[in-house]
Amino acid sequence: MAGQCTRCRRRLSDPMSIKRGMGPVCWAASGGETFEAELEASDEEWARREALLRAGGEIDLGCNWEFDQGEDYPPTTMRVSVRFWNGAFEAYGALVNPADPSMVEVVFLRSDDLRAVYEAAVLAGPHSTARAAWRRRQWARKAHRAA
Repeated sequence: MAGQCTRCRRRLSDPMSIKRGMGPVCWAASGGETFEAELEASDEEWARREALLRAGGEIDLGCNWEFDQGEDYPPTTMRVSVRFWNGAFEAYGALVNPADPSMVEVVFLRSDDLRAVYEAAVLAGPHSTARAAWRRRQWARKAHRAA
């Protein structure tokens, strides 16, 4: 849906909104500003992050994001992280479902480019939360029509 907001489906025209996939109001409502500043880190900070990840560390970008599982399932909670796994960096989400204690992982991007992976992780939480909000609105409309 390039050029269309992930959350409200309105047309986007501002270059930054197009890059984010959301307009400023939906970006803020979906928590997009939470980790965005971390993308402007110094070269020294990027080197520190890379060393941490290559040593087996992980960078957590929040655990209160929502994940839209599709039309037949309610949204669940997701923790978004960056890690170095099997020779590449990964932006991934661990889905948490209280009814099912087993965790499912969703990989958003796997690459040798840490900055691209980090950006994918920063965008993953707000985008997933925005899609879940859109799904809830669709369910509410469907219930309202049925009533």
